[in-house]
Amino acid sequence: MRTIKIRLGFLLMALTLFAVACGGGKASPSDVAEKFLNALNDLNFEEAKKYATDESASMLDMMAGLMNMGGEDMEKPEPKAINITGEEVDGDKATVTYTTKDDEGNDVEESIDLTKVEGEWKVKFDKSSMGGGDMDLSMDDMVEEEPAQEEADMMEEMEDVQEETEEVVEEAAEEADQMMDGGMN
Repeated sequence: MRTIKIRLGFLLMALTLFAVACGGGKASPSDVAEKFLNALNDLNFEEAKKYATDESASMLDMMAGLMNMGGEDMEKPEPKAINITGEEVDGDKATVTYTTKDDEGNDVEESIDLTKVEGEWKVKFDKSSMGGGDMDLSMDDMVEEEPAQEEADMMEEMEDVQEETEEVVEEAAEEADQMMDGGMN
């Protein structure tokens, strides 16, 4: 009888350790934001998509496509350290603040929004949240100072495609919101 109790005790302890080791707790908004920002900072769009909503993953695909269109001559931005400084959670929505350095080495505070999707925190961003601070992957920052006319024309075309894609994504999101609102009434 005592042997059964000891074995049962070891089994319960092993199951508890297994649950904790396998991530028994869900990642916090800060954890998800940090992983997302570091992946984006390294231009690892596939990794960043793991931490993003489906809509945001579409934007990441577009960004990856633009990077690929730039070819090998495109200068990639230098990765910058990210320091999470705060987290505000309001139900299924959260905002994580962080600091990074600008080109002059000054601290810049930024924030990123997250939302719960099927019980897990995911980064949610759109074109308006991509424009600020150092995480802005502006195509202008990734090319040489004085590009040849052919490269300048290509950049202009890429920006036009980016704007058109952003408009389509925005319209699709608005239509989805309207359909969701209509279905709930």
